[in-house]
Amino acid sequence: PYELVYDQDALLVVNENAGDVILTAEFQSYREERKLNIAICRKQDPESKGKVENVVGFIKGNFAKNRVYENIEQWNDAMLRWLARTGNKKVHNTTKKRPVEVFSLEKQHLRPAVKKINISPIDSSITRTVRKDNTILYLSNRYSVPLGTYTKEKNVYIEVTDDGNLLIRGEKDGPV
Repeated sequence: PYELVYDQDALLVVNENAGDVILTAEFQSYREERKLNIAICRKQDPESKGKVENVVGFIKGNFAKNRVYENIEQWNDAMLRWLARTGNKKVHNTTKKRPVEVFSLEKQHLRPAVKKINISPIDSSITRTVRKDNTILYLSNRYSVPLGTYTKEKNVYIEVTDDGNLLIRGEKDGPV
């Protein structure tokens, strides 16, 4: 595609000021390499991201609910089979078309992915906001930080070690 729409996320957006969006260095590099126009949904605005949320809800409720899988390959295989028999066959309530039909028209406007994405070595720390209950969210899990860590707009830095442990720092290069 030439343009992608994203939800505001700390992995993509550093800050926003009156519509001016500042992207993370890594995401900005990706955007430039792919020559993409990026649209970022406004925070807490269901109208700007409703279409995406509806698709996510449909997949969660129709495909993912009550399924058990042992590895990502099994999950992907089951998803492709579900798309072939259900997801791409269901008639959309608004457009009255099947997704597979719409995609066949839209794919002629897609650009080929000509090269593999070269991700430059980046800083391995990830920023997270400390919540009022002195916790942070990472990969859908809640982690406690010391009491008193929370202050308005306080960020901590998370680093995943080679052995899978999580290091949480108050400052980018500070103590654990």
